[in-house]
Amino acid sequence: MNNEGIKRSRVEKAEVSEEVRDFREYLSSLLDEKYRRRMERDLERLEILHTEDILNKNKEWAEYYEKYRRDESEMRKRIYERVKNKKVLERFIRIYTGREIELKNYGRADDVYEFELRSDFLDPLPRGYYYKGGSARAVLERFLGLDPDVYPRDIDLAVDPKYRDSDLDDRLARKYMPEDYANGYGVELLEDDYFESRDFTINEVLYDGQKITASRSCLLDTIRSVVRITDFEKGERYYDEGDYYVNPKLLAKALRFLAQRHFGRYDFSFADEKAVEWIGIDSFHAALHLDRALALGQSVAMKYVEELKKRGQLPENIESVDEAVEYLSEDLYDFFFKNLIPGQGELDEQMDEWEGVEEELREGSRKKIKF
Repeated sequence: MNNEGIKRSRVEKAEVSEEVRDFREYLSSLLDEKYRRRMERDLERLEILHTEDILNKNKEWAEYYEKYRRDESEMRKRIYERVKNKKVLERFIRIYTGREIELKNYGRADDVYEFELRSDFLDPLPRGYYYKGGSARAVLERFLGLDPDVYPRDIDLAVDPKYRDSDLDDRLARKYMPEDYANGYGVELLEDDYFESRDFTINEVLYDGQKITASRSCLLDTIRSVVRITDFEKGERYYDEGDYYVNPKLLAKALRFLAQRHFGRYDFSFADEKAVEWIGIDSFHAALHLDRALALGQSVAMKYVEELKKRGQLPENIESVDEAVEYLSEDLYDFFFKNLIPGQGELDEQMDEWEGVEEELREGSRKKIKF
């Protein structure tokens, strides 16, 4: 390499290093658990004062609230802008997950990348076919070390139009998507705007059995454990309060994501919390995602019930999944909880108690044994 090339290389490295240093402190503040807890406490205090009348009287809190919203928005924007550089994004992933990857641009898209990855729990697919949604997300989360035991609730597939084969579509849908297939759904056709038309940023991801394809927003929010509704799903508000409108089904789905990840290594945070207050969750979608949580286990379902209660979407006096089912069923005449086993919560509690007694007995026996 000539002297000019060496100089240029040093300048490029210096620029990358400066970018890494610059945005790292912003990322650290977001990822720092103490900072997050402090913000949550502050927001809880703001909730108490979050009426127009009180905010007008208490200008200090009103100014703080607006400053927080501006700072958070500006922080997200600056982080997003900083990682436009592919090499910086690779370093970001390495810093916060310890994973070394080489990103490649996906087609002509500026902010969609792909990298090689082999899954140990999903089959390779024929050329042009992809896992999407929860199954692709699970592969990414496992690889990044966010939840090594995560497993998709179900599997959804998509196909590049260039490689579409109707007979193969049918066979794959029968094998991997039996319930959807029985209801008349099959393999989704990948359109050019696929990554711009998802419901959550963490779902802007595909996996073909050999490589992950994901948007920059997906990588950033997955690593930071953030559930964020995409701009594609946000419409004009229908009410006086709120900045935008989204379908309540997405709010119910987001809370289920939070319940699922509660049992992983890192909890999710919900970037659009205020939308639950503006819009609310109707009984049908609350029940639908409670049933889907039940498919993942009683503990996930109970956590989902707690998330609904915390946000005022279920009465405080509901103390079990069975009670939540009974309450929601009062408004739903033809909804069937297919994953519900009545009394399962009480049975699980009894089993936990017996396991504790057995462990105490075993511990007592071990103490009596002398060598």
